[in-house]
Amino acid sequence: MIKYELTENQIYDYIYCPARYSMKYESNMPIIDTMTVPNLIQPVIRSFCLNLMNGKVKSTDWLKQKWDAVCRKYPGYLQGQRVIRGVALLVNLFQYCRRNEIQVLDIDEPFELYTDQTAVKGKMGIISVRNKKPELLVFDCSQKIPNQVDLDMNLKYTMDCLAFRNIYFKELAGIRVVHVRTGKEYTTYRLKDDFLRLQTIIDNIAKAVALKIFYPRHNVLCAQCPEYNLCKAWTC
Repeated sequence: MIKYELTENQIYDYIYCPARYSMKYESNMPIIDTMTVPNLIQPVIRSFCLNLMNGKVKSTDWLKQKWDAVCRKYPGYLQGQRVIRGVALLVNLFQYCRRNEIQVLDIDEPFELYTDQTAVKGKMGIISVRNKKPELLVFDCSQKIPNQVDLDMNLKYTMDCLAFRNIYFKELAGIRVVHVRTGKEYTTYRLKDDFLRLQTIIDNIAKAVALKIFYPRHNVLCAQCPEYNLCKAWTC
């Protein structure tokens, strides 16, 4: 019996910080998401991949124009080295996709997952085809080299794999994470235990939200949070 309804972003936000979740969804405060180059560049990447799915390979000039539009939207943050870094990432992305002849099967497909008690709505990531087998394709634009343990535990990847299974009635061959700055590939997989862990996490978060358990999760990143001055976590 379904008792709770959540979006996948609500789940990630609660894991990040329950207190921030409360401000954003319970109090409806105008919470500002932390701006980073990897986050701001994702819409450009997804637009490029959407064109790939439709059989169109856009040029580096097209990518730069899209990035310029993003930069104009956030002039206070995207300037100087951040702008240059974004251009370099997009050039690397273009070269990687051309070199590997990336074929996109699906992107941003809406999904709805059900656990014993919770319904979760979201959008699936990029699904590509390699050696005639579907896989989840992730473009990691961070500076830091991916950590294999983090890749193996990433809930978004697990969510997308389960969504693909429910939509296409088949399993993904794997998850390919491309570190765009270096062009290196990393691989991870999801098995039955990973899906069971996801379902347990979803139900536990749904119960916590229903019980209004919104303790601040104080960590070293609190000082960078836009809501830092609104949160009592700094007194801990």
